[in-house]
Amino acid sequence: MTLDMAAEDKNSIAARGCTGRAENRDASQTGLARAMVVEDEPLIRMTLVRPLRMAGFEIFEVDSLKAARERLERTDIDVVVSDLGLPDGKATEFLQEVIEKNPDVDIVLATGGQVPEELDRMPISILRKPFSGDDLKRALGL
Repeated sequence: MTLDMAAEDKNSIAARGCTGRAENRDASQTGLARAMVVEDEPLIRMTLVRPLRMAGFEIFEVDSLKAARERLERTDIDVVVSDLGLPDGKATEFLQEVIEKNPDVDIVLATGGQVPEELDRMPISILRKPFSGDDLKRALGL
């Protein structure tokens, strides 16, 4: 099930089921909330990392699906922000795996293209390119 809040301008987002759980993490129990940013373009990755870091997240940056899967195997992640198109494939299957393994992870998909039908039904937020750091914070309920 997704919630689609239509955008008025080209920089706004369509939020789809992101719960804002990341904002409510108990830092005394878990330390900093952990966010993994999966983006192969360095400038876009920097645009995604900056607001997360300012919001107090511990950040893990990866530039491929292979690296994202490896990081997820060894690190508990609270938030995944991912590009759809990466050098080693589309993130569709990876994001489905994340949801299956840990349905409490907040997921934001950053894309300038069409959202695959299989992701359209999943509890993720869509961040439409081009976007701002404020758009990302709104997608996560921060």
